[in-house]
Amino acid sequence: MFVGTVNNKDILSVVVETRKVKTKAQLIPASDGTVYWYVLLDEPQNPPMRFTGYNAQGQVVYDTGSLDE
Repeated sequence: MFVGTVNNKDILSVVVETRKVKTKAQLIPASDGTVYWYVLLDEPQNPPMRFTGYNAQGQVVYDTGSLDE
């Protein structure tokens, strides 16, 4: 499982990517305005991992970088 918070109000979707999987996270808005995200995976994953945030137009507004080592 991967979890996190969205700290940029422009981010409307988050994608989690490892060498084995690429999946869209579920976003959960809290009553205090915080937006949490999570991804449940069937098997353990190892680094490297990439987390990418997209805005309403599908443009990248946050990216942790490449999976290349």
